[in-house]
Amino acid sequence: MGLGLPVIWTCKSPDIASAHFDTRQYNHIVWTEPGELREKLALRIRATIGMVPSKRLAGR
Repeated sequence: MGLGLPVIWTCKSPDIASAHFDTRQYNHIVWTEPGELREKLALRIRATIGMVPSKRLAGR
C-alpha cells in the first residue's frame, strides 16, 4: 500500500473473526475452499486492475 500498489486482502473463513485490527477496515475476500478463493480473486483482480493482455496475445 505504501508503494501505491493495490492490495487484495484475503482471509480463510474461520480466521476472519481474529483478523488483526489494522486490517479489519479493508474489504477482505473471505473463502473456505481454494477453488472459491481462485474464483473470487480472479474477479477482484479484474475489478481492481482490469484485464491484462496475455503474454501470448501481446506478442502477436
